[in-house]
Amino acid sequence: MKHNFKNMSGYVFNDCKVIERVESKNKRAMWLCECFCGNRFIESGTRIRNGSKKSCGCLRKKKTSERNTTHNKSQTRLYRIWCNMKARCNNSNNPAFDRYGGRGIKICDEWNKSFDEFYKWAKISGYSNELTIERVDNDGNYEPDNCKWANYSIQGRNKRNNALSEYNGELRTRAEIAELTGLSYGTIRRREQSGIDFDKPIR
Repeated sequence: MKHNFKNMSGYVFNDCKVIERVESKNKRAMWLCECFCGNRFIESGTRIRNGSKKSCGCLRKKKTSERNTTHNKSQTRLYRIWCNMKARCNNSNNPAFDRYGGRGIKICDEWNKSFDEFYKWAKISGYSNELTIERVDNDGNYEPDNCKWANYSIQGRNKRNNALSEYNGELRTRAEIAELTGLSYGTIRRREQSGIDFDKPIR
């Protein structure tokens, strides 16, 4: 049976352009397209018309790369502090959510959307690797006017009902150990119960 396909040659969608018709696949019209980056790819007319195809795949790769690299700061302690702060406030599955996001503690939009903005504030506010973030008002949000950097002993006195464990010769809360080691709360709790060193690699 002969199928009549609409000629889409020259059709522009998102940042791509249809070049020409190619061999059909499973009775679907297929088209050779060129992405704005210069790459060429083949796609069905249906996906082109409904807008589900945005590029050759370069945009997805670019966004993934940006999320992973975060301007070469993704392996720093400060980046882990930012991620843990967001997890405590935004992720209902996080073990600490009930004490943060679950009771209304939020992160200001500026920090929540951009690590770079949090990084800039941290640097001008005196951050160093010996310090951890503290909210001045324990019932207030994570925002520039309500946050400062404090050493662990000072912050520990400001915390209530904290379970403390020894790490590198000092008593730390689970949140602090998580920031220092990158371990999850569940792993920290299991290692506490089993007497396993927090720095031992996960197998």
